[in-house]
Amino acid sequence: MGKFSGWRDIINRSIRWSSLAGIGSSVPARLTIIAPLIGYLIIYNQAVADLFFFGGSGVPREETLLEMFRSSKLTFLYFGLLWFGLGSALFSLLAPSSVVKHRSGEEYVLAMEAAKSKWQLTSIFQSIGYAAVAYRIGNVEENYNIPERSDFSIEAFSQLDDLLKTVGEATLSFYSSDGSGSPEENGHLVTPLGDVNTAAVLDSMLSQRMVDRYFWDSAYSHLFSQMSREVFYLDYTFQNDRRFYARLSCAICFGFGSFLLIVPTLITSVEVLITP
Repeated sequence: MGKFSGWRDIINRSIRWSSLAGIGSSVPARLTIIAPLIGYLIIYNQAVADLFFFGGSGVPREETLLEMFRSSKLTFLYFGLLWFGLGSALFSLLAPSSVVKHRSGEEYVLAMEAAKSKWQLTSIFQSIGYAAVAYRIGNVEENYNIPERSDFSIEAFSQLDDLLKTVGEATLSFYSSDGSGSPEENGHLVTPLGDVNTAAVLDSMLSQRMVDRYFWDSAYSHLFSQMSREVFYLDYTFQNDRRFYARLSCAICFGFGSFLLIVPTLITSVEVLITP
């Protein structure tokens, strides 16, 4: 993969939904959504502005650089709240509910395990699989064909490949020992080197072709009885990585908003230090 893809994966891992949840789900961040109303009613109310920021003797005098910045504190405060509110609004609208409700994969797994069913787990696995197929995932032996526009990190794809390899090996082993299948019937699920063809396993489990019914039905049964925790954790990982540009937009809004909100604090600190 190119340099952009490498940098994108670093950004992917840095601004996951769970990382943004600490800010986006907080009460102060949600309150900033009403920043335009606050600005109209309070911040840019002339009486309030004169009382707290612009009060003076009324005698015209040359404005210093510090005074110019001081008079702009309201503007920095207003736009800082505005950008924070925009980021919070985007987070509320676009963040997956599973990540908003559960701050970690472990917490999500425990909640899902308490009320799991085979049909639910099958649906979740298929959702993961279709998301992966949308980005043209190849077999691990051929290396992943992850385009630069992929929402998901390499870590997510690696977890999926490990799960497919494990369930494929377990199912094929049972498939052969049970005597229900033959090497000819399941040969397309194995590479020429004898390893599990993870791409073929995923295709079989998603398509649910009748010719492979014994395999994928056994595979889903194995996932439900032995690997449900792995499936739920993988689901959380994929949910955490969804909508790259939405996550990036939220991070930019929170970052820029924080910078603008820090400026008035710095100005006030300078005023305190230099005022006799």
